[in-house]
Amino acid sequence: MRPSRLLLGVAWAAFVAGALWVVEAGGRRSAGGFPPGSVFNPTPEGLSLAYGYLGERSRLAGGSRPAPAVLAERPRADNLPPEGVLFRVRPTRSPHAVSPEETGKEKGVTRRPLLTSAEDAWVRAGGRLVLAVASSYGPLTLTPGRFAPRARKVFPLWPGVQQIAPVGPAPAPGGPPAADAHAVFLAGDAPILSRLPLGQGDVILLVTPEVLENSRLGFADHLRLLEALAEAGRPVVFDEWAHGLERDGGLLDRLLAWGFGPSLVVGALAFALALWRGRARLGPEETEPPETRSEAVDLVDSLAQLYERALSRRDAASLHFQAFRRAVSLRTGLVGGALDRRVRDLLGKGPPPLPAAGEIPASDFARRLSLVNDGYRRLHEHARTRRRA
Repeated sequence: MRPSRLLLGVAWAAFVAGALWVVEAGGRRSAGGFPPGSVFNPTPEGLSLAYGYLGERSRLAGGSRPAPAVLAERPRADNLPPEGVLFRVRPTRSPHAVSPEETGKEKGVTRRPLLTSAEDAWVRAGGRLVLAVASSYGPLTLTPGRFAPRARKVFPLWPGVQQIAPVGPAPAPGGPPAADAHAVFLAGDAPILSRLPLGQGDVILLVTPEVLENSRLGFADHLRLLEALAEAGRPVVFDEWAHGLERDGGLLDRLLAWGFGPSLVVGALAFALALWRGRARLGPEETEPPETRSEAVDLVDSLAQLYERALSRRDAASLHFQAFRRAVSLRTGLVGGALDRRVRDLLGKGPPPLPAAGEIPASDFARRLSLVNDGYRRLHEHARTRRRA
């Protein structure tokens, strides 16, 4: 085997192996393609069952309960429903801006509040934010637990929810939000579910988000907890922007985000220049060549179709023979018996006489046409021979 073919085979095998590894690695990273806590994630760590349950509940209610929605943009005052419920489960990014006015700076240390100004105003007007986190989030810090005590209810809220069953040791929340909130469920001394009232609304702090996810939604009173958090009659929204999902602004916005703005401007100017240059004439104007195609072929085809519709085969053969006889008379000047002898000479033995009445078969018609056409050919060849002489 030649070295070039061997190198090509090795490269192809490496490409196939790399593609298979990428596919398998992508499957290992996320079987559902979306991060944990997403309503589009059907794996045990997703919220697809909770989202589907609330949607089915709305459908069975006949529209009296609004269907859950998905938020795919940064939370603002105009895209959060009044007195609604916003679920933010396992967020991977915060809606806080990075400007000093939004975050605040104190002694050179950046201080981020738990809520943005828009979220704070929305909650105080009657909204509810369900913040289910498994790691530190802004001023809310989580310390991993060492043992897994049984969760117990310590505040008379949501009568139908008496038991929750988190997986493993529950983390202990800390920071100002945890200190200002009153605990609803404790695991040992650590509040795992707390309520922080703000104005007419509240913020629910849940440090065991697995109780709302697919793998644990059917355990204990987790489904009742979901119903209690998403109160009847209140619009429910799941924050998917916190998982990196964002509305696509279109191809132009994406190209501008990738830094192709100057290239688009240069391309547009080049296109405009090409159009302008194409409209400018160089040299004298060129006239279009005249039409030289003969219409004789089209005329013959049209006449043939007309004759075929108007004449029978017997009449067409007779007219064709008579036209040939006139052509011989015009070319030679013969008439009478001399003309008949010249016609027979040009046609050879000549076609048999036509029947007095009735149609002739197609084979006989074709043979008569062939004989007359051969007579035309001999007539033209004889005329060219005489001209050369």
